[in-house]
Amino acid sequence: GIPVDLSLDVPRAAASGTRITVRVVYQNRTEHDLTEARLVVETPPGFSVSSALPPVMGRELTWELPAVPPQGQGEVSVSGIIEGEPETSKPFLAKVGFLTPDDRFLVQRQIQRSLTIESAAFSLAQELNNERDLLKVAPGTEIQGKVLYKNTGTGGLREVIVRLTFEGTGVDAGSVRVEGGFFDSKAKRITWTAASSQALRALRPGESGELPFRFRMLPVEALPFASDADRNF
Repeated sequence: GIPVDLSLDVPRAAASGTRITVRVVYQNRTEHDLTEARLVVETPPGFSVSSALPPVMGRELTWELPAVPPQGQGEVSVSGIIEGEPETSKPFLAKVGFLTPDDRFLVQRQIQRSLTIESAAFSLAQELNNERDLLKVAPGTEIQGKVLYKNTGTGGLREVIVRLTFEGTGVDAGSVRVEGGFFDSKAKRITWTAASSQALRALRPGESGELPFRFRMLPVEALPFASDADRNF
């Protein structure tokens, strides 16, 4: 029989741009030590390797395996970013075998598993004083705002970042208050990250939430407006 067995663990699906880890477990099926075996992992187009364990030399995912005792096993893993068009299939192939005296790779066992690229989509909406349309306010008015987000795709999202930028000159930058985020007064930008808002660490398909903030418009005597158009932000 075949002296070595293989299993290949590949996520069934992932969104484009996601970091994934592929694991290969090999096992000696004989009653004596397995020596001088070679393991090769072939990855699909769109997969960028970031690390491998044990580490490999160069770009080839090839390992000269250490001696494996009878019925013993070992593992290698490859991590990286997978990219591709939604609903495309990405096959990973693992092969184990031996080198012949004339340097040919004699494959003893091989296994293939495929990953499907999921549709990743993220919707954003903004409300100011509970209005989603154009809001007209008087100078000095305090405004309660929130960003509404939702994972509208078929795949999970991790480490989400949301940014909101104020435009124009009517906002009192010193009055901006943010929950679970950071306001850069120089750039007039609010940033929410997974580090500041736990809800953004992982979003399952269909999951949604809100990111609240508030600010005040400058009083009329502090407005540098040349025209009404300057009041937009």
